[in-house]
Order: sequence, then structure tokens, then C-alpha cells
Amino acid sequence: GDDEPQVTAYGLEEEVDYYAPAFRFEDEDDNPWIPYRQMSETPLPENHLLDARLRKEKEDAINQINHVRNVLQQIKQEANHLLNH
Repeated sequence: GDDEPQVTAYGLEEEVDYYAPAFRFEDEDDNPWIPYRQMSETPLPENHLLDARLRKEKEDAINQINHVRNVLQQIKQEANHLLNH
């Protein structure tokens, strides 16, 4: 936007090792109706595996944040280049 930013928020979502059924399918139109559905739930691992899962959750979250920061930095650099040339 010339007067206001076109992007006011940036959302991220990532599932690692979780059951998440598809919302979209190959045989549907470009803009299909996606009906409401209950959230999917992935059961917790057995107690003796829980600590390792929680450590991995934190590691995956930090990796996702770093990835998004890198992508945003690339977008910023490209925008600055376009504005200055």
C-alpha cells in the first residue's frame, strides 16, 4: 500500500508428528467451501516418552520461529532492494 501497510499481521502454523487431516483435496475447485469440523487431536505419548516429546516440541517451535524470521528477513531485503532501485 502507498499509504498503509498491506500486511498487518503474519501468522504461522506448523504441525510436526501430529495427525492433521487435510482441509483441501486435489480434485476440488480453486475456492471450495470448507465445512466446520472439530479439531484433530493427537494422543500424548506414553509417560516414559513424554519428556523427550516435550523437548522436541520446544526444539521444533524454535526452529519454526527461526525459519519465519529468515523468510521475513529475505522479504525485507527484497522490498528494500525494490524500493531503492
